[in-house]
Amino acid sequence: MPPVNTVICLSGFHNMRDELRLMCYNH
Repeated sequence: MPPVNTVICLSGFHNMRDELRLMCYNH
């Protein structure tokens, strides 16, 4: 099971602000 951060990033990616997108990219 992937980390919660990964799930959030994948499921809500298009709704995220740029800062959160960068966090998703970096982790």
